[in-house]
Amino acid sequence: MKPLFEQLMQLDKAELVEFIVQLQAENRDLDHRIELLANKHSVAGQVALIKKQVQSLKRSQRFISYREAGTFTNEISAMVAAMAELVESKLEAKAVFSLVDSFMQSHGKVYERVDDSSGYIGELYHQGCDLWIKAASQLRQSPNAKRTSLDWQQEVLKRLEDNGYAVWDYLLQNSALLLTDTELKQLAWRFENDMREANLNKQEDKFGLAPIKARLRLEGVAIALQDPDLLEKSMTLYQDEINELQKAHLAKELLDLGFPQRAVTWLQGEWKSFHQSEQLRLLDTCYQAAGDSRALIKLRQDRYQAEPSMANLAALIEVSDPQDVASLQQGAVANAKKIGVFSNRIDTLLKLQAWQEASEQIVTAGDELQTAGYYEPVEWAKQFTKQDFPLAASLCYRMLLDDILSSARSKAYHHGARYLQKLIKLSPDVKDYQGHIDHHYYLEKVKQRHGRKKAFWAKVDASN
Repeated sequence: MKPLFEQLMQLDKAELVEFIVQLQAENRDLDHRIELLANKHSVAGQVALIKKQVQSLKRSQRFISYREAGTFTNEISAMVAAMAELVESKLEAKAVFSLVDSFMQSHGKVYERVDDSSGYIGELYHQGCDLWIKAASQLRQSPNAKRTSLDWQQEVLKRLEDNGYAVWDYLLQNSALLLTDTELKQLAWRFENDMREANLNKQEDKFGLAPIKARLRLEGVAIALQDPDLLEKSMTLYQDEINELQKAHLAKELLDLGFPQRAVTWLQGEWKSFHQSEQLRLLDTCYQAAGDSRALIKLRQDRYQAEPSMANLAALIEVSDPQDVASLQQGAVANAKKIGVFSNRIDTLLKLQAWQEASEQIVTAGDELQTAGYYEPVEWAKQFTKQDFPLAASLCYRMLLDDILSSARSKAYHHGARYLQKLIKLSPDVKDYQGHIDHHYYLEKVKQRHGRKKAFWAKVDASN
């Protein structure tokens, strides 16, 4: 059979057009897409069609539930995609800007009547914000720019004041496309004054929103200007004592601006344990970006010594000299045995293919084995069975079976029956139980404790 494209190409044009018109009448979801396609070569026609959709967004009062939100989101997504094509065409700058601006003004009405728990609609309006900047810059640079006589600083400020739903959050940091350096610096001066004034009037600001708003705006301008001094000032003016989350945020922004060494200065010192992983991750990224191999190796060595996991070992090997790699690999098993968290210890040993050492850890684990999650011992038992360590595999299956029966989880009885079959199958291969009761006594113990769980034993009988 020929591909669909070739088959359609053989159809009579009039017949195909008639079919599309009929399809449009039958399927409302395709209306706008077909009309846009029909107006592909007319920017004015496309603008008029999308403007009708935008006006409908603003007028409608029908509530869109979470279940309906997917279809509604698809409609807006198609609208945003169509507007993006118009912006990329760089034609009819005034009409296209007016269209995108009108779409962005619809956000309040849309949020009031749509359940956007997924956040997809918010993301589409953020894309619309990017389109607004591009469309505005095209209008400003167009031959007819003087006729519009818009004060673009004021236009930006106006949008920032209408940001109750955070759709304009990225307006300032992308505004270098629209505003000149001089205009951006004027805005920076304005927002600095706003912040100082807000700090002086904190008692009158019940919720403390004014300094936060000024800080975010100053940060946005700093990003647009790619000015690290201004970026740091946006935080230090806001708060004398900067906490670890704020330091991490500053470091990320400085990294994005291309100042990794400067970012490092905000990541120094001892951080609280629950923020430490983020601190070390950012330091690692900074050292890589700065090309500081010595600091990077030292950082990864410290991380590996503190937590000799497989991931940390791989990260250290990646940056180590070739002559050091063999030594690291030789000491990896001994280091893995020192890992504090039992599950991490076994996982790491298995990844290192240290089957004997991992088996010994299981055999001597005692109560530590009970700390493992439900899924981990299943995987461990499979590996121990495959590598011919039947006692370790049996102890894993025993733990799983005991847990199911002790908690009377009837929905998991079929798993328990399967684990019991595994134990029966493994028992002839276990020559030395190394202090653990043998299979016969274990089975008797299970029957004594859980003999009345008829539903479980029915599953066992069914599996035989």
